[in-house]
Amino acid sequence: MQEDAKLLTNGSDYSESVQTTQLQRYLNFLRRRWWIPVLTMVISAGVCLWYIRQQPPRYRAVGTLWMQGKLRLPESSLYAEEMQMFFGTQIELLQSRRLQELAHERIVSQKPNLNKKRPRVKVHITTLPKTAILELAATGTNQAYTTAYLNSLMTVYLENRKRLRDQTSDDAEASLKEKLQKTTKEFNDLQQQQIEFVRQNDVVDLQQSAELGAYVTKLKLTLADLQVQRDLLDAVSTNQIFDPEQKSGPLPLPVSPGSTDSPLSASTGAGGFLSAKGKIEELKLQLKDFENYMKPGHPKIIKLKEDIKHSEDLIGVYQRFNQTALDERKRALESEIGIYTNQIAAWQLKSHEASKKLIQLEQIKMAIERTKSSYDQLLRTVEMVSVSKDTDQDLIGVMEPAANALATSQAPMILAGALLAGLGLGLGIIFLQERLDDRFTSVVELMEHFDEEIVGQVPQISNGRSNKQLELLKPDDDRHMLAESNRSLRSSLLYMTSEGARPKTILVASAIPNEGKSTIAANLARTLAFAGSRVLLVDGDLRCGHLHKLLGLSREPGMTELLRQEVSLEKVIVATPLPSLSFIPCGSLAHNAGELFLGSVTDIFLKQVAKNFDYVIFDSAPIFAADDTTTLAPKLDGVLFVVRGSFTRARLARQALEMLYQRRVNVLGLIFNGANAASREYYFYKYGEYHRKPAAV
Repeated sequence: MQEDAKLLTNGSDYSESVQTTQLQRYLNFLRRRWWIPVLTMVISAGVCLWYIRQQPPRYRAVGTLWMQGKLRLPESSLYAEEMQMFFGTQIELLQSRRLQELAHERIVSQKPNLNKKRPRVKVHITTLPKTAILELAATGTNQAYTTAYLNSLMTVYLENRKRLRDQTSDDAEASLKEKLQKTTKEFNDLQQQQIEFVRQNDVVDLQQSAELGAYVTKLKLTLADLQVQRDLLDAVSTNQIFDPEQKSGPLPLPVSPGSTDSPLSASTGAGGFLSAKGKIEELKLQLKDFENYMKPGHPKIIKLKEDIKHSEDLIGVYQRFNQTALDERKRALESEIGIYTNQIAAWQLKSHEASKKLIQLEQIKMAIERTKSSYDQLLRTVEMVSVSKDTDQDLIGVMEPAANALATSQAPMILAGALLAGLGLGLGIIFLQERLDDRFTSVVELMEHFDEEIVGQVPQISNGRSNKQLELLKPDDDRHMLAESNRSLRSSLLYMTSEGARPKTILVASAIPNEGKSTIAANLARTLAFAGSRVLLVDGDLRCGHLHKLLGLSREPGMTELLRQEVSLEKVIVATPLPSLSFIPCGSLAHNAGELFLGSVTDIFLKQVAKNFDYVIFDSAPIFAADDTTTLAPKLDGVLFVVRGSFTRARLARQALEMLYQRRVNVLGLIFNGANAASREYYFYKYGEYHRKPAAV
């Protein structure tokens, strides 16, 4: 989790750095091309001044309208007006084409001499802050017409407002009175309908009939009880309640509501039945005992069987008597159920009819209330319209008419707008150029486009106004930023690899000319020599080599003669003022340098110098200038690729690197030359107090 958070933090910092770099890049473009916004602003201002000179003089007149105070209305009168979006509505009316035509016609009728040619007048209307005042400002090319037009517009607006209000009030009053008459007739018809209903129906009797629900409910309960008794009697008759085989005895018979009689009395009915039932059981037990030790024809056994039969006959008599009583009770219950059913149906019908008529009466009353409410509301509206119609004063009035129009000019505002437009156009052009320009302006941009390691940054050092070549580094050079950047590049070479041998034969290359590779190669060789290393600087640009000019040495004999085997190695190596630095110039110009580098002499030469020197630094022709560099580079230990700030294009640099990779070249890293030391991204070796020479003792 901590590693993920760290990666997110680093990514956020990098994103912020990229955004800052893009802004800095744009500012750099603006600094170099400041003349573009200046030019566009000058052009815009010139066009604007020409346009202003072509326009006729303009005049401005101002008038005001205001919302007056409260109206004094008669007592009990009503007045209302919708105020929401009031001022916006009035402004739209004042700016309408219809009112403008009326204002012009009014001027024509009153001042015909102003009608030679209708000037164009523009009216701007605003509401003064925290007031109920409308300010009207008219601008036109005719002074007299502008003033007259604004006054005419305010007058026509007030007249038209009054006319529209009167016309609307008349139409509204007529429509409201017609609706009021219809509502009055409807109200009277409903009242007459209510009177007729009350005359035809006894309302008190209807209310009493509608309240019979409780009595009907009582009848329904009694009917339900009778139906239960009937169902019980049916169950008794079906199940033969006095079956001799039953052990629990007879079930009690149902009794009608309010009756205390039963089908059989306690003495002659159920009591006699139980006595006979018990006697039969007793005789059967005694017969069972006799049969255990007596013969079947014994007189006692015969006598017991006769007694048992007599008792069973007696039970049959009881059963026939109780069944007759049950049938009679069932007939009585059926009769009572029929009576109660008819009574319930009759009372329910009467209650329903009464409720229905009461509902009709209630509906008539509600309709009367609604009609009365509509009548009252219409009456109030008619009164309000009448008051508005009869009121002479208006809510809007002229506070201050337009005075003589004064000359006005919008030249400053137009000119300011033109300057802003020109500035925006210039900045847009610079932004478009910046987006289309892929030249590097900072090391952050270089990191965005390339994955190769950046081994050094060399700042841009000003050489004053002269066009002389920048002087090479000296042992005690006071250009500390340049010296330290080359020392940093030297350290990158010394500690570039932790395993194996360090690169000794190194080629300094670039994509196109004028990227500073020759100066970097010379200064790198001198910086390595300052540290005591034995260094050989070789001018490998056999077509246009000029390192001998930087060092102040002769060009011939050199590499061309050596590769052609015209001279030996010892004769082309030239000593320099630095004891540990040697130099081989390019020699005579050769147009077949690629073939010379492919020969076996080059391989022998490289082996010899690698034995005798710690480092061999080669300068070369630009990659896109000739095939020499891509022919020589694969034979060396590595290549340092130079990219110049604000000069090298990303597309060209990528293609050049791809050509090196195709030939199996070991690219050691990139050198960013001409870095802007004044930018926010460059913070190397700016602290001059660390590079002051010690004072003499």
